[in-house]
Amino acid sequence: MKGTAQDNSGTVQKVEFYIDADSIPACIDATPKSSGSTFTCNWDTTTKADNSHTVKTKAYDPAGNSAFSASVSFAINNIINGITVLTPNGGETWPIGSTHAIQWSFSGISGNVKIELSRDGGATWTTLSNSTANSGTKNWKVTKPATTQARIRVSSVNSSSVADTGNTNFTIQ
Repeated sequence: MKGTAQDNSGTVQKVEFYIDADSIPACIDATPKSSGSTFTCNWDTTTKADNSHTVKTKAYDPAGNSAFSASVSFAINNIINGITVLTPNGGETWPIGSTHAIQWSFSGISGNVKIELSRDGGATWTTLSNSTANSGTKNWKVTKPATTQARIRVSSVNSSSVADTGNTNFTIQ
């Protein structure tokens, strides 16, 4: 967080940053600075819920006098948008003709996902499903041809940059 503070003495002793109606400051910049300087401090946003919040500052002069600033609104969004392929994630052997669950975890995304298969370690991809429910699992009947370089990729239909590929190859035999 950043804020500027001014005092007619020419020096601001410290600035405290208060979030919402908290009575204890979230962080403090206690380095005396010239009036009009920028005060900064780092604050862990995960201590508050994702939503709208307010911040106000309290500045102190060298004599200990203090004053609050007006509140400023801001939003916290700590949700990390992502997909993680869980199975197959490398090292598995899936026989041709068997049915296995492709599994993934997700956070911060909505809508369907696309599931793709590579048989050459990720150089080229074949679509297994253009759009399937983002439930975290999709059964797949394993098809030919055999390979030792299979990979699965799951991506958001709404945002193709939100995707994950299995960590290492698995085998189809």
